[in-house]
Amino acid sequence: EAIKEDDQGGLEASVADIIHKAKRKRQLEKTGSTRLGMMRHLFVILDVSEAMGTQDLKPTRLLCTIK
Repeated sequence: EAIKEDDQGGLEASVADIIHKAKRKRQLEKTGSTRLGMMRHLFVILDVSEAMGTQDLKPTRLLCTIK
């Protein structure tokens, strides 16, 4: 990009614009494919206590749950 002088010969506005664009570019690269918004979580809780060994379901509750 070209650095341009303003009416009074200053370079501050041009440099600030380049810095802003560079920060924006880094921010876009940093986020990449990450989408901001609601985070979703799924918890799978499996009961492997002695009660799962009960044979009211064939062969056992635990094996039926795993299937």
